Amino acid sequence: MKRCLWIAVSCIMVACLFAGCDLWTNGAYHSVEPHMQEDYLPNQYSREFSTFEELEQILDYMVEHGETSNLLYMRDISTQQMEGYISVAIGNIKNAHPIGAYAVDEITYEIGNNAGRWAISIDISYVHPRSEILCIRDAANMTEASLIIAGALDNYEASVVMRIEEYESTDFIQLVQDYVVMNPQSCMEMPQVSANVYPDRGTERVVELFFSYQTSRDSLRDMQEKVQTVFDSAKLYVSENAGHWETYSQLYAFLMERFDYDVETSITPAYSLLHHGVGDSKAFATIYAALCRQAGLDCDVISGTREGQPLHWNVLKVDGTYYYVDLLQCNQRGKFFARQQNEMNSYVWDYSQN
Repeated sequence: MKRCLWIAVSCIMVACLFAGCDLWTNGAYHSVEPHMQEDYLPNQYSREFSTFEELEQILDYMVEHGETSNLLYMRDISTQQMEGYISVAIGNIKNAHPIGAYAVDEITYEIGNNAGRWAISIDISYVHPRSEILCIRDAANMTEASLIIAGALDNYEASVVMRIEEYESTDFIQLVQDYVVMNPQSCMEMPQVSANVYPDRGTERVVELFFSYQTSRDSLRDMQEKVQTVFDSAKLYVSENAGHWETYSQLYAFLMERFDYDVETSITPAYSLLHHGVGDSKAFATIYAALCRQAGLDCDVISGTREGQPLHWNVLKVDGTYYYVDLLQCNQRGKFFARQQNEMNSYVWDYSQN
């Protein structure tokens, strides 16, 4: 009986210790702070501050890591000074900090006393979850940003968010459209694009892009694989030692001999042209240009009119001279031929496209 009583008393003592009871602590209050993993915070991260710069660094870290709350201690600073610091720092985070402008909804704070030390409790709410904040991609400049966008388009991602260190004003919708036109072997459909930039000014910005496709991602990837097979076949079609003009002619033959084409517009131009024989002048011109570039030839797409009707055709550059090829007209005449500019009488276009 005594043994059972002693075990019961021991259990009560242990329970009281863990529960923070003051029975054996002379009424002293014991607080327990949340555990912070050492490998989660950088060495320079501190929850104490005495200057505005230190406070802003702490808030920067919290926002960039999607932290929702923290308890900060004031060192050698008055409450009045702190309130001035926190007001300016919160404004900077929400309006000037790239990730803050993109992700933060609201920042609130309370001043209090914790274990005899003045402290400030920070709470941050976000418009984006922490998982999305941590997945923001970093780009040093617009060149790296363009590569990230290209990868997203090749993989048919629904969106991409980037923090660009050296941001330059860019028409992202036009950038996307140009990439898709230049890469019909990987981009099966032109997406609808929307772009947001955070904040409104500054050399460092967060750019958020959304891509909307009419065709499912799985279907687009299946089309991409089949179109790439055709592009790989074109490499074998060209003679190993063929000159420029012979290569241009052979790639024309490779393309035109696949089908008796129907001239119609498709939302998946490369796949429709190369697997179903359906395409308009833009599809012919963009795919022929891509085949030529794959072979190391200089070939671009021109948009304009022929006899007043909208049309796309190709411009070739050989030994510094521009030549123009209208694939649909070539197909009508049953042979490959090119013209120089003075022979393009019924065509109108912006010569800067050359």
